Amino acid sequence: MNELVMNFSPLSADRAETDAVVDQAAAADGHTRAALRLELRRIGDATVIAARGGVDKFPSRVYRLGYERPVTGDAVAGICEWLEETAIPRAVFTIDPLALPDDWAEICTKLNISAGPRMIKLATTPGVVLTHAGQVELDPSLRVALVGRNRAREWATATELATETTPAAILALRAASIGRPGWRAVAAFDGDRIVATGKLHVHGDTGYLMSDTTIPGYRNRGAQTALLVERARLATETGCRWLVVDTDGPGTALNNLLRLGFEQLYERPQWLWQAAGS
Repeated sequence: MNELVMNFSPLSADRAETDAVVDQAAAADGHTRAALRLELRRIGDATVIAARGGVDKFPSRVYRLGYERPVTGDAVAGICEWLEETAIPRAVFTIDPLALPDDWAEICTKLNISAGPRMIKLATTPGVVLTHAGQVELDPSLRVALVGRNRAREWATATELATETTPAAILALRAASIGRPGWRAVAAFDGDRIVATGKLHVHGDTGYLMSDTTIPGYRNRGAQTALLVERARLATETGCRWLVVDTDGPGTALNNLLRLGFEQLYERPQWLWQAAGS
């Protein structure tokens, strides 16, 4: 691990993800909030993004545990109690591994929390990515550009085509942050068609990268690495010192990140809570 990344706090990396996801949820308009039955709720030290209408495609999530005070069984139990009382059948706890208490296994057993898919969190500096820009080979038929508010829905629809059928309200949620302060959305275009997407959220001196998708048929043509480099350039313009990203394990996405100088900070599971009987 290079010295620059060694000086970057894993908790700061976790905060970068939290700041981005919470701000994206806060950007939702009234119609989207109603469709997803979306609520942002502070419970003790934690922030809960509750989505009663998006259980399968947009599960409720719990962030910021361990930021201000140590994680305790009572704190986690209070959150689970609120979730159950609010008729939310399951939720994902996102917790920095360094913040997990010694009795976390016992807490999980008692509260019906289990380890889900593992995520890898990586970080680097914008400058390191830009030094690797010469390795990026974007298909000459594609171009990379910023996406404005006027094409936000089209950008979000491209993320849907790249994955699976997604409810309209979740597409609206993805689009809502485009044009909002601190956000930059980028895309790869084939002519005038958006074929790959990415987002950058900057908070303080740290940028968080998300929404990296490519439409089938346009993969392995350099779009994602080109979008990573473009966001590093944009981050430099904002005075950003760090870039943080999550990926779900070995594969093309991880390889692209490592090629551009990202370093692994840690690997953590998504902690899945399920209400009794659900």
